[in-house]
Amino acid sequence: MPPQITGKAAFKNRPRLKSGRLTALRQLLALQEVAFKAAIEPKVKPRDIAALSLAWERLEERKRVLRGKPLPGSLKPEPKVRPGRSKAAWSSPVELELAPPAEDRATG
Repeated sequence: MPPQITGKAAFKNRPRLKSGRLTALRQLLALQEVAFKAAIEPKVKPRDIAALSLAWERLEERKRVLRGKPLPGSLKPEPKVRPGRSKAAWSSPVELELAPPAEDRATG
């Protein structure tokens, strides 16, 4: 189990949850702890470990939903536009009028 962060550091980056969601999240974490403890017992059959791992995965999904985090890749960032630049609007080619070639200056 990872070390617990205590004091003000524990609340610094914690997301704000409503009381109903906070209660549900606490219950979810308690269920995850029970599933973990049951899975590491030495006399557990492989099919029971598989069922516990499936339960763990579903609990992780519920935890993500309760915390309000979207699925990875579901939000696409808007393209960054550098200030001072605009997108070029290409239209039909512009015809340039060229000056007639200058006559040879050596003859004059």
